Amino acid sequence: MAVKYSLTQTKAEILENIAQGLAEFEALIGKLSDAQLTARGKDGWRIQDHLAHIAAWEQGIAALLRKQSRYRAMGAGVAEAIRTAKDFDAPNDVIYKLHKDKSLRAVKDYFARTHQDLLAAINALTDADLLKTYSHYQPDEPRDDNGDPILRWIGGNTFGHYAEHSEWIRAMIAEQK
Repeated sequence: MAVKYSLTQTKAEILENIAQGLAEFEALIGKLSDAQLTARGKDGWRIQDHLAHIAAWEQGIAALLRKQSRYRAMGAGVAEAIRTAKDFDAPNDVIYKLHKDKSLRAVKDYFARTHQDLLAAINALTDADLLKTYSHYQPDEPRDDNGDPILRWIGGNTFGHYAEHSEWIRAMIAEQK
């Protein structure tokens, strides 16, 4: 799915893009067996690790939209990793370690729960709120504000993220054959 943004995007449109992206993502993973979801790929990740990763980033965006600490909401150690890292590898590694020992059921529940939490956070916004910048929601983290409206951050951490991880998951599925 191509990431769709416009500066006139409404809450209804962003929610539709999220729903469409999630439906495509769930169509990909929904046909997989538990064995496929828990098999390790070449990089050591399982498909269930991708679910936990996406859920953690959605949890962070939900907190951000509520003007709570985005990175603390993502789990112990993520805020410190973000603060000291030059890229996303270190925080993503922290997220991986936080969830790697969870059962598939626990990860699926986490994914569903955090997604619903994110939708509730988005639904509490107005169309005008979607055009506010990151620093409006996280004034103590100005280094993250590139001036883009928050709707781009939402899209990048939802339907954009589903599409990104779908490519890796397809490669993992191909490896399993």
